[in-house]
Amino acid sequence: MNRFAYIGRNDHGKGLAILTSAFRNLAAFPLELHVFSESIDVESPNVIWHGWVDREQIWSVDFNYVCLPMTAPETYCFALHEAVKHGKGLIVNGENESLISQISSGAHIYHGHDALRDVLIHFAVNKTLDVQEIILNRKRSIWTRI
Repeated sequence: MNRFAYIGRNDHGKGLAILTSAFRNLAAFPLELHVFSESIDVESPNVIWHGWVDREQIWSVDFNYVCLPMTAPETYCFALHEAVKHGKGLIVNGENESLISQISSGAHIYHGHDALRDVLIHFAVNKTLDVQEIILNRKRSIWTRI
């Protein structure tokens, strides 16, 4: 079973509905999505909702990749930086230019719903998940300059 996680709010622009729909449609594959967010309206055996939990609890769950399906611009993504800190891989919506601008290399980037499905099927078919080292762009923020 290949395990993934979504960490964040359940707002429209965060893309959680798109992600859970993809997993629901791939329920026959050995894929599992752990959702760390407020309540979700999804009934699927491969989508596990944890609710809001402490950070330590998130990282104690067995998963290899964090999915970032956000469609709205992200100026700073805590889930992205926490995933890198904990050595997790990333699956990122390539249509979110502000999110992509934070990543230098190593993430699996998809464009569109079909491409997300293809990435997930790739991981379902391949028994091992090769987590690549994620390299982030080191832009100076206003906090660094102050």
